Amino acid sequence: HRLRNDVVLHSLHEGEGTSPLRFLRTAAFFKKLRVDIVHTHGWGGGSFDGILGARLARVPLVINGEHGTLFRKPHQIFLQKLLARQCDAILSVSDPLKDRIVDILTIPPDKITVIQNGVDSQRFHGSYKTASFVQEFTLRPDDFVVGIIGSLKPEKNPAMVVETFSRISDPRIRDRLKLLIVGSGPLHGALTRQAAAAGLSGRIFLTGNRTDIPELISLMSVVVSASGGLHEGMS
Repeated sequence: HRLRNDVVLHSLHEGEGTSPLRFLRTAAFFKKLRVDIVHTHGWGGGSFDGILGARLARVPLVINGEHGTLFRKPHQIFLQKLLARQCDAILSVSDPLKDRIVDILTIPPDKITVIQNGVDSQRFHGSYKTASFVQEFTLRPDDFVVGIIGSLKPEKNPAMVVETFSRISDPRIRDRLKLLIVGSGPLHGALTRQAAAAGLSGRIFLTGNRTDIPELISLMSVVVSASGGLHEGMS
C-alpha cells in the first residue's frame, strides 16, 4: 500500500538466516532484470547476498545504507570490511554512526554520506481526529496515552517500557496511563504474557501492524523510544 502504482515488487522467497550459496541466486536475479543499481541495508545476510550478488552480476552501482547495527566479533568485522570495500557508496543516518563505521570498519570518511532521517510534516502534523481510537481502545477523556512504534524485537526494548508500567503504584497516576504498542515481531507473545502477569491487560494494547500511524500519534501524549542505548543509529 505504500508503493506507487508504477513500482514493481519482486520477492525471492528466501527465508531468514544465511545460506552460503544464496548470493549466486541473487546474482542470477540481477542479471535477469539487468539491474543498474543495488541498494542494500545494514550488514546482515541480505546485504551479504545483495552486495556479492551485485558484484558477481556486474551491477554498475552498489550502495549500502547503515542504520545502526554493527557486528563486533572478529570474523563479523572482517566480513563487514569485505562487503564495505565492494560498495561504491555507504549511507549513514547520523554523524555519530558515520564516525562509528569509520572507527570499527576503517572505511575512508569520504566514502560515507550522511542522510539524516526526516519527518513528513504534511502527514505527521499531530492534529488528526482521534474519536474512533478512543472508542477502539475504550479510553476515558483524562487518559494519558503512551505509545511505542516499531518492530517487536529485543533491539527495540519494548519489554523495558512494560516493566516500567508495572512499577507505577500510585493509583492516581496508574489508572490514567494507557500504553499502545504498535508493531509486530517475535516478542508479541512474550509482551502479551508480561502484561497479563503484571495485571496490565486492560491498560496495554498490542495493536499489531497499522497503516494509520500518523493518526495514532495524534492520540498519544508521549511517544517512547527505548532502543537508544542498544542498536539505534539515530533514535
